Amino acid sequence: MDLCVSVLGKLTHSMANLPRLFRRQRNRASAEADDEPPMNISAPTNVTHDCHVGFDVEKNTFTGLPVAWKQWLQESNIG
Repeated sequence: MDLCVSVLGKLTHSMANLPRLFRRQRNRASAEADDEPPMNISAPTNVTHDCHVGFDVEKNTFTGLPVAWKQWLQESNIG
C-alpha cells in the first residue's frame, strides 16, 4: 500500500509540471509585440459567391466544380 501511495505521489508531482511543457516561451520580440495596439482588421467588402461546391454521396462525385478545378482533380488523381 505504501508503494502505491509513493508511486501515485510521484506521478501527481510529475503531472503538476505538465502544463509547463505546453506553455509558449516568451521572447523579447513577443514581449515588445504585447506593447503594440491590436491590429484593426476590417470585414471583407465586395464579396461575391461565384460557385458552390458540394459532394453527391450517391454518385460519389463533386457538384458545382469550376472546370479548372475538375481538371486539376483529374490530373492530380484526387477525384
